[in-house]
Amino acid sequence: MRSSAVRWMLVVLGIALVVGPVPGQNSATKKAINAVYAKTMIWYKKKDMVSMLTVVSKDFVMTTTQGKKMTYAEMKNQMTEQIKMIDTITKASYKINKMSMKGKDVVADVTGYSTFKMKGQDGKLHTYAVTVVSKDIWTKTPKGWMMKASTSVKEVVFQDGKKITLPGG
Repeated sequence: MRSSAVRWMLVVLGIALVVGPVPGQNSATKKAINAVYAKTMIWYKKKDMVSMLTVVSKDFVMTTTQGKKMTYAEMKNQMTEQIKMIDTITKASYKINKMSMKGKDVVADVTGYSTFKMKGQDGKLHTYAVTVVSKDIWTKTPKGWMMKASTSVKEVVFQDGKKITLPGG
């Protein structure tokens, strides 16, 4: 199994959220945030990572459950090759467990679920089911809402129905 590709899909789950109202925000802000998330869901299902990156800030930092940090540049460099490993995305769903404001930022505690088909290290096509719990931070910029951080709190990965542990996790 390509653990780095599975970990990248965990990042994508954080980016491709469908959310409800943000407490403490006016209706224009709620509408704008929902529009961004609606677009990212479409891009995610199409595996359009170039478009998905348009809502990720250049100073973005992802932190894995192991505490490893990944910058925007590192993700961008890996993304092109890693998305090629994914054959099809068969399901994606999200639950916003909590949303709050932290200054001008929106903080979303999210549980994301995705299934996809991808070739493993054995060269065979496998079905992966991934659940990730993350804390995502979105900030308003002149370009609109941008994700500036995502911290993975918990990851659960199944390969062909069998729970697996990714290297380092």
